[in-house]
Amino acid sequence: MNTNKLKAVLSFASRDRKVLNNVNLRGGAIEATDGKMLGTLRVNGEEFGHDGMMCASTLRTAAKAAKAKDDIKIENNGALTVTVGSAVFTAETPDGQFPPTTSLTPQGDPIVSVILGAELLRRLADAAIKHDPDIRGITFEFFGSGKPVKFSHAGRDSSLDGLLMPITA
Repeated sequence: MNTNKLKAVLSFASRDRKVLNNVNLRGGAIEATDGKMLGTLRVNGEEFGHDGMMCASTLRTAAKAAKAKDDIKIENNGALTVTVGSAVFTAETPDGQFPPTTSLTPQGDPIVSVILGAELLRRLADAAIKHDPDIRGITFEFFGSGKPVKFSHAGRDSSLDGLLMPITA
């Protein structure tokens, strides 16, 4: 698995909540959550041996030791191990249970599906935080396929709003 892909899913793991500072290996996927967001990474052809929970700090250490394009191998065959090149990291088996994520995942067809540019979302979040460092959220309003998405945030003494333009070919 590519180091950057692993770092992406690790960004969802909590750094301060006991069970949520772990990741869950389930069915060839890695799940991570901080209780507010859940991220699931599925890599084609990737298997981990057995399902189980792993300490996210071990994966962070391995990812830090790896170069950006290095492959990381995660195995759960009795012991949870992470291999980067010739270095092998053994993860402690954490106490507790990972949240039951399958019951949280919505089933059926979505009511609306929208693709928003990741870089635009980052710039929008940065702008909203500059507008109000205590920001609690940004409101998004969807008006249909191919139409701009309206966003707004009301601060203490001002508001910030605008449009995200649809992605076109």
